[in-house]
Amino acid sequence: MSYSQMEMVEVDVQGHNANMAGKRLEAQVENNLIGYGIKSLFHREIGMRFGKKILSQKAPGFLIKNVPFTNMYGSQSYGEFVLQITNRGPIRIECRGQTRTGSVDEKIPYLIGNCMAFEEKNVIVVLEGGGMRPAARRYAISAAKAIRYKKIMVMSLNQFRAWSKRMFG
Repeated sequence: MSYSQMEMVEVDVQGHNANMAGKRLEAQVENNLIGYGIKSLFHREIGMRFGKKILSQKAPGFLIKNVPFTNMYGSQSYGEFVLQITNRGPIRIECRGQTRTGSVDEKIPYLIGNCMAFEEKNVIVVLEGGGMRPAARRYAISAAKAIRYKKIMVMSLNQFRAWSKRMFG
């Protein structure tokens, strides 16, 4: 691509800002759990020496990031986290942050569909930000409750922090 062509490429500011809001929320969830002694590593590191070293440490649990799963359409995707708590089963954690109105709330039905596709029976969905329509949040909560064969908890970041404190504090 020539320099003159590069000048014509527009930056998707709204998409960039939405992505950054999501990354900030993920970092807040991760840092909250690290504060309770949870060890964090990427899924791809599990078989590597670094990952094995982390997994050999004594900890109340391990937060595995960027965990693959087969989505509701049958394609491979990657989710935010799987929390493996010592002496308990794994908990999938998905985060959606939206600071301004936009399309994230329109993706909530896809997120709930993927919750049904997750291998894990326990799922936490952290929804945060004032840009999400209240109806989208209500939909997520009611749709999650309607799924009887899994325990899907939809919560805010503050509710997640309170849950973490009950689990590990």
